[in-house]
Amino acid sequence: MAKLTNAITQSLNVTYRIRQPPDGQWGSLNPNGTWTGLVGQVYRHEADFAVGPHDVTEVRSKAIDFTVNFIFDARKFIVAQNRAEVDPWGFAFPLTSTVWLCTFLSTWLVAVLTTAFGKRHEKQPLGKYAYAVFFHTYRLLLQQGLEMNIVSLPERLVVAGWLIATMVICWSYSSNLTSLLAIKYAPKPIQTIRDLIDHKSMIVIFPRRTALSDYLFSVESGPLKEVADLSKIGRYMDIPYWEFAQALETLVIRGTHILATDTIDAGSMIAAYFSKTGRCQFYIAREAFVHFSLGMVCQKGSPLVAAINKRISAIFEAGLYQYWLNKNVANSTACQYMPSTIAVLEPLSISNMWGLFVLLVAGLALATVTFCSEIYLGNVS
Repeated sequence: MAKLTNAITQSLNVTYRIRQPPDGQWGSLNPNGTWTGLVGQVYRHEADFAVGPHDVTEVRSKAIDFTVNFIFDARKFIVAQNRAEVDPWGFAFPLTSTVWLCTFLSTWLVAVLTTAFGKRHEKQPLGKYAYAVFFHTYRLLLQQGLEMNIVSLPERLVVAGWLIATMVICWSYSSNLTSLLAIKYAPKPIQTIRDLIDHKSMIVIFPRRTALSDYLFSVESGPLKEVADLSKIGRYMDIPYWEFAQALETLVIRGTHILATDTIDAGSMIAAYFSKTGRCQFYIAREAFVHFSLGMVCQKGSPLVAAINKRISAIFEAGLYQYWLNKNVANSTACQYMPSTIAVLEPLSISNMWGLFVLLVAGLALATVTFCSEIYLGNVS
C-alpha cells in the first residue's frame, strides 16, 4: 500500500504527510453517530484520504467516498497445523465404510446362495449345514482355504466368484495398509464454519471494531449468527488487529484458538512465521465465510476520488500491485501448498502399530470367552 500511495502521489505531483488515528482502528460507527479510526479522521476532515485499504460497506459509504475497488478477497480461518504422525488406527482406513458394508453383506449373500445351491446330506439339519457354509465363506474372506465339498455347477460358480472377490479385497487391503503405515498424516480438523461451531472448545479470534466484527454481530440467522453466539459461551475473543501476529505465535500455535482474517493477511502472517522459524505451523481453512472488496477512502465529494481511480486502474492493469504484493512478502509461497500426508523412511514401532495389537488382544479375549463358554455349556448339557 505504501508503494501504491507513492505511485499515486507522484503521478499527481503532490506531497503527503502520514497521520495515524489515536485509537489505531480502521473505523467503525459508534452508537452516538461518531466515527473511530481512519474513517473517522477522513469523516472529520482531519485527513484528505486514508490508504487502508478499507472494506466497502453501506454504512461507511454514507460517511465517506470510496475509490475504485482494487482488492477482492475473502475471510478465512488460520488454524494450527497438527504435528504429522502415523495414525495407529490406520488399519481401518484402506477400505471405506461403504466397502466394509458391502463386504459384510456380500459374505451373507454368498453364504445364502451357497446354501441354496449346495447339496447337503439328507440326515444333516438345514441349520447346521447353513452354519457350516457361512463359516467356510468367512474362512475364504480371511484367506484360510476351503474345506467343503462342492458338487453342483451353480455352487461352484458362486464359490469361484467369491474366491476372486476375496483375493482382490485382501490384496488391495494389505497393499494399502503397508502404504499407510509408511505415511505420516497431519490432520486438519477445522475447514468450515460448521467445524468450528461443532468443536467443543476451540476459541475464535476476530479483529476488534472492524467492518468484519460489525457485520458478524449484525447477522440475524445462519452459521455466522452461530459464530457470534460463541461469545455467550466464552469461545469468542476480539483483539486489535495489530496484535494478530502475536496471537498467532502465542495462542493459535497451541491449537486452542483460531484467527479470522482475510486470505492476503493470513498468507503474510504464515510467511512471516516461516521466515522467523523455518517451519510451516499453520494452514488456512478451506471455506471462506465472508467475501468482500476493498478500496481507499476519501472525504465525501472529494475531487481526489476521480484522480485516484484513474491511477489505481492503470497500476492494476499493469500488474504492478500484485507484483509489489508478492515481492514485499518474503517466502509468500513457502507454506501455501502444505501436504496433509508425508512419506517417511523409518522402521515401524509400537507407537505406529499399537492399534493393531489392541485389536488382536480384543479378538483373543473374545475367543477365550467363547471357548470357556463352550466348555461350560458342554459340561452343563
